[in-house]
Amino acid sequence: MIEKIILKNFQKHKYKEVTFSKGQTTLSGKTGAGKSVLIRALKWLCLNTPSEGFIQHGKKFCSVTVHVDGHIITRKKGKNNVYILDGKVLKAFGSKVPDVVADILNLEEMNFQDQIDPPYWFADSPGKVSKELNRIVDLGAIDDTLKKVQSAVGENKASKRIIEARFKASKMRCGAFKWAKAFSVALKGIEAREESFRRASRKRQKLEDLLRRIHKLKARSQVTLPDIGPLEDARKKADAVAERNRELWGMIRRIEEKSELLKEEQETLLKMEEDLKKYKPKRCKTCGQVLK
Repeated sequence: MIEKIILKNFQKHKYKEVTFSKGQTTLSGKTGAGKSVLIRALKWLCLNTPSEGFIQHGKKFCSVTVHVDGHIITRKKGKNNVYILDGKVLKAFGSKVPDVVADILNLEEMNFQDQIDPPYWFADSPGKVSKELNRIVDLGAIDDTLKKVQSAVGENKASKRIIEARFKASKMRCGAFKWAKAFSVALKGIEAREESFRRASRKRQKLEDLLRRIHKLKARSQVTLPDIGPLEDARKKADAVAERNRELWGMIRRIEEKSELLKEEQETLLKMEEDLKKYKPKRCKTCGQVLK
């Protein structure tokens, strides 16, 4: 509650102090006595309105002070426009009332009505009245929140549909890799054969070296050499093993590629299952119905 107002050098009042009564105060006086000046000064302090023509002629400043709820608030206009709250000077608040002062006064434009103003809201259009009501009760914040919630729900539903589709597609792709388990067993057998092939390759290399040495000796000597037919047969078998080994290596590479692809698909499937759980509808603990 505003208890007192003090004007200094404000229009026609060099110094004016008025104490308000509890509940309601009526100002009376002759025309030109300065009743409207008091209301104008209060509005000037409460709303930080412009100051043109308010400083009394010949003076360097004007000020308005109010005592309200145990606080003393002053607006002073000279070279600078400042507010003073309980002796502390407030600056850099722009065209608005400092927040701490506004919170104490709790007054807005709609709290003031001049003599020639029409009755509050009665002369306004329905649209303007509705707009003012929305501003007072902050219905706009509720509308914005509902829009954001609806938008988030729509986005989540779309994400859920995409994840479900991707989950279904990945599950189908994984079904095409059922052969992988059998190939895993076969791969171990192939690895064992690979080791056998390495041993055979080393033996083949030794046989080839031995045959080359025998041919060289045969070319240099007329001595009849033992029949090397068995060695030739062994070399041919080694060649056949080498060819089979190349085929096995090709199979190993293809199996490794399929195994990597299967691993990626399984990881994607697990991730999609986790994402899908987030969108699993919740059920009411009492009736068991799905909550929307």
